[in-house]
Amino acid sequence: MSTEIQEMPEQGEIILATVTKVMDHGAYVTLDEYDDIQGFLHISEIAPGWIRSVSRFVKDGEKKVLLVKKVKADDIDLSLKQVSKDQKKQKLKEVKK
Repeated sequence: MSTEIQEMPEQGEIILATVTKVMDHGAYVTLDEYDDIQGFLHISEIAPGWIRSVSRFVKDGEKKVLLVKKVKADDIDLSLKQVSKDQKKQKLKEVKK
């Protein structure tokens, strides 16, 4: 049994994640920088306005720059629509180093 505490992202942090499962109401992702902890991207946080199909915006295996909206126990809520172009550009630049 491991007593090691897993590091979690902080609210407001910009992270890189990989989409693992697209569903009607959102997408599950793994947080690349946090030992592949799972997070959830709700349909309402994918793009502004009404979305008919989640799969038009995110696809399995795709990498996305996301904002951490809420961290509570094992639940991590994420947002794609709240990430600015500059934040996305900066994060991708950091990851390439």
